[in-house]
Amino acid sequence: MDWISPLSGLVGALIGGGASLYGGRAQVRAQLDLKNAEMVAASAEQEDAERGRIAAALGPRLLELTRVYRAVGAEFSDGRENPDWPMLVMDAELAALEIPDRELRELMADALKAVEHWSSSFRNVNGRPSRLIPVVLDHLMQCLFAWRRGDELPEPSQAFENAQESWMLWIDEHSHP
Repeated sequence: MDWISPLSGLVGALIGGGASLYGGRAQVRAQLDLKNAEMVAASAEQEDAERGRIAAALGPRLLELTRVYRAVGAEFSDGRENPDWPMLVMDAELAALEIPDRELRELMADALKAVEHWSSSFRNVNGRPSRLIPVVLDHLMQCLFAWRRGDELPEPSQAFENAQESWMLWIDEHSHP
């Protein structure tokens, strides 16, 4: 019977050591999971802050372009340009370059380039204010704030698709001598 006490002590020590080892590993795993969750949350907060900063920089520029177009586009009938317009478009183009989302950045760049060329006097070929500019600016604003919220970019309206088609025709007409 002398062997039962040492055997039960050995079994108890092995069970206790195994439980301690398993508990220690579980605790380390839990700490790693917590740190990973904290890093993901911090990364999400940084991304949200970055989206907010970019939207706060670009949104007012798009709004200012819309405001200037509405204030000037309908008034000028003799073909004069608004002298601030090229700088306003350039400011928006520069702000759009900071967008990390490639799809949105390219959409903004292409659309603002189109706005820049269409706006030589806010007129279309018939001498009336171009209706493409506010359509494009409205779509860009919707896309910017959908991206800001983390939503998918909205589908372009028929008017925006017509504006894109018009832009492609303009490029074709002016790129060939």
